[in-house]
Amino acid sequence: MKTVLLTENEFKKVCQVLNEGYIDDLKSHIRSELKKMGYNSRQVSVVEGRGGLSYSLHITIKDANIPIKPIENMAKKFEDVRWDESGMEILSGGNTYISVNYDYDVLDKAKEKYMDYANEVYDALNDEKSVVVGEYDDGKELVVIKNGEKYNIYLKDFRSITCYSKEQFINQMAGVILHAIVNYGLKLID
Repeated sequence: MKTVLLTENEFKKVCQVLNEGYIDDLKSHIRSELKKMGYNSRQVSVVEGRGGLSYSLHITIKDANIPIKPIENMAKKFEDVRWDESGMEILSGGNTYISVNYDYDVLDKAKEKYMDYANEVYDALNDEKSVVVGEYDDGKELVVIKNGEKYNIYLKDFRSITCYSKEQFINQMAGVILHAIVNYGLKLID
């Protein structure tokens, strides 16, 4: 076997060719999985990100009615991040990162239909200290509590969003309602 020494530029070129093949294959596998899940490229896109010695793919959901969790779960199968077990730090190079997000313009447009409902919840908080906005499919409730001049929106996983103005509250509440309906089966209370 003959050993060939490559210049730095030649080595970079070989790595680039290998990387392109790997990332194209990975994109193809993810697109195939998305198709099996019933989604097409107009609904969910897969785009390669740029980065040093690691790979990244960005999955963007372009339809606000598509739940994010199943796509995140599918993407986890393809993500590969190597950790230093002793220091619990990510090792540099050779990692594959995959992000899944909604297209922000799509979300802004979709949450518009919940702005009036969010405004009604805000108005109801003038008379009540707390309001039950809706019920999840597991029986838990989406609750909003007014505490002095601030408003706390309590989410399904016990986290909360604190708002300090009417505009902030209505914007956040509409987004929470949209997210909860699509991802957790929230049913609004009339």
